Amino acid sequence: MARKPSERSNSKEEEQELNLAPIMALICILIPALIFAFQFYEITVQSVAAPKLGPKSSQKEDDKDDKPPLNLTVLISDKGFVLKWSDEITAEGGEPPRIPRKVFKDEEGNQVEEYDYPKLYSAVVAKKKDYPEEDSVNIGADFAISWQVVARTIDCVRVRLAEDAYDDLKEYSSAEPLKGEKKKSAGVDMEGGLQVPLFPKVVFVVAE
Repeated sequence: MARKPSERSNSKEEEQELNLAPIMALICILIPALIFAFQFYEITVQSVAAPKLGPKSSQKEDDKDDKPPLNLTVLISDKGFVLKWSDEITAEGGEPPRIPRKVFKDEEGNQVEEYDYPKLYSAVVAKKKDYPEEDSVNIGADFAISWQVVARTIDCVRVRLAEDAYDDLKEYSSAEPLKGEKKKSAGVDMEGGLQVPLFPKVVFVVAE
């Protein structure tokens, strides 16, 4: 039954306390769950400074002191590539190069700024000739670098191409991998031979 206007103005509403028990129970359940979940996303930073100890060499005992380990590292930033190697080699005068991005012409003749993969490949091949026993390379990239750039960099340093050096991006992209002698693997005759590796072992590092 509806109240009269005079009764509504004189009546007092009863105040009820808000029941916070369900909300507090939910918070008590969520806090441990969030702490447990964050443990799976712990981020560690690894320095890419070249250590003085390198991988074990396959050379003989008499050749141990001939050359220090290369420990080649390729860092990718939005400005281009930065190459690093061990401190002993740098001290001998072999300063690692910086390879900035370069303007190339695409298939339509337009100028496009792109990473200089041809120059990176040429520099890596030159080091491979000086250190033929080395087979690993460290690759690190800034967080803003796309996976496509990282993948192309891996392809650039893993396999030897037909030529030792390239200047044009289109010529480099269309180059065929260099193949060695015809070999048999697990009883299967490899047609055309095996691809000649450059630095087949890739190790991902995080730059500080």
